Amino acid sequence: MLVALHAARTTATQTSIESESFDDPIHTPEMVKSVAFSDTVVFYSNADTPRDFKAIFMAVVYLFSRALHLRVPIRIGISKGIFFADEQHSIYAGPALIEAYEIGEASQWLGIVLSPSVAEDAIMQKMRRGNTNIIVDWDLPTKKGAVKASVANWPIALEDTFHIKPPLTPEQLYQVFEQYYGPFAELREDDAKKYINTAKFINEQYALHTLGPANVPQGGGEVASNMNRATQILRRALSVLAALVLLFWFAPFLGQTALRALTKDFVVQDWKAEFERLDSTFPREAANEARRLEIIRKLRQRGIAVDEGVDESIDHNTTPYTIFVRGYRNWERLLGW
Repeated sequence: MLVALHAARTTATQTSIESESFDDPIHTPEMVKSVAFSDTVVFYSNADTPRDFKAIFMAVVYLFSRALHLRVPIRIGISKGIFFADEQHSIYAGPALIEAYEIGEASQWLGIVLSPSVAEDAIMQKMRRGNTNIIVDWDLPTKKGAVKASVANWPIALEDTFHIKPPLTPEQLYQVFEQYYGPFAELREDDAKKYINTAKFINEQYALHTLGPANVPQGGGEVASNMNRATQILRRALSVLAALVLLFWFAPFLGQTALRALTKDFVVQDWKAEFERLDSTFPREAANEARRLEIIRKLRQRGIAVDEGVDESIDHNTTPYTIFVRGYRNWERLLGW
């Protein structure tokens, strides 16, 4: 399954998109980056523009389509916001990553869920197939019950790829996965519900699509447009706060790692040897002590612990206060205070 998922990921990020909204084609290899952690794939862009959104959204739809074709059941969440990516050291973090994972993981179906802020962007794009919206509102089944959410209308976006035209039974939908996961009748109840919910979504959207424009709800904007403005402000404030916390905690480590990578190994070894010599020399002259402290500062700036004691009350306890103190100490080491 992992090999198939990674093959789908590669295909999805090697496409070009023609869009009426833009003069030039959108080349996803130039705009969409990806990384995989076991059975989780992350797509991300460097900016938040309509063109970036279109590139990410279409890459996600291609990923979803290719994964299903390769018999990989997949759930996807799309979010936007602050996201840290250190590709060299494989460090990825941020509120946007957490939100995308949570909304995708919580859903009980095979599909693509959009966060409220992403839904707003999608509405501005006015994406349609014929007279049907590609972003619709749906009572999304989750582990905590159904919630109103904006989702990708993938059955219509991928209508041409269906080998069996809807309506589909859950058993018909599941047939492509049976080779790897066993008979539908032997699935756990929670797993079976995902296919039941997905079949329901496919059938509902296909029925609305075939009814024609007069009967198609406009959808896609209800959640975002009716969202309480105070809630939006709170969410954004929490995102900023979370980003500041991540910056406070991780930035010193990234800085130390970068300085260490830029310093030749033999230089570090020379500093260590000189520190050991000066540290064992008594009495310490003022010039030697100044040099010893300078070497300690340089080594600590590069994440190399020297001449440090243990504060039991701080180092062996985890509270908001001790976390702050340890974070502050990391900044002291990086800045050489």
